Amino acid sequence: MSSIYSIAKEVAHMEGVATDMEHRVHKDDVNRINELIRACGTGGAITQQEARLALERVGTPAVGPVIQALMHSDHPVVRMRAAEALGHMGDVRAVEPLIRALADKNTAVQWRALEALVDMGEPAMASLKRASKDEDADIRWGAARAIVEYNKKRCKERDREYFSKVAKVRA
Repeated sequence: MSSIYSIAKEVAHMEGVATDMEHRVHKDDVNRINELIRACGTGGAITQQEARLALERVGTPAVGPVIQALMHSDHPVVRMRAAEALGHMGDVRAVEPLIRALADKNTAVQWRALEALVDMGEPAMASLKRASKDEDADIRWGAARAIVEYNKKRCKERDREYFSKVAKVRA
């Protein structure tokens, strides 16, 4: 019973650390941005998600360090959270690094990179089309899959718009 309590206490502490770091981050403070990046790979899933969300809220100043984490971190969870954050940030500088991450040795990183490229949408399409002809089979497959998923997403959005218009006409 006491071990469960100590684990819960540690999780609560780490969540507090991620929240405190977010409040202390100044947009040009690379050291604190790097603290958030490290927090993406420590503690439980909630702490990691909170750190990722904090990076997303920092925005543009965090893009460069997050790209570096995606490309160079030894920790697969940091690379996975970096890919996820970059997809939500939507900065076009992340497209090529995310395409390279389609060939990451960790499949979770590959999938997050694929999802990130789909989230980025149209700005990633030209690069994905080029990547679908890459010599690396993982990159080719991931790029083709991202293009298919993006097109499915667009079709669903168009269907929703169409049926919304039809409903208004019928009303």
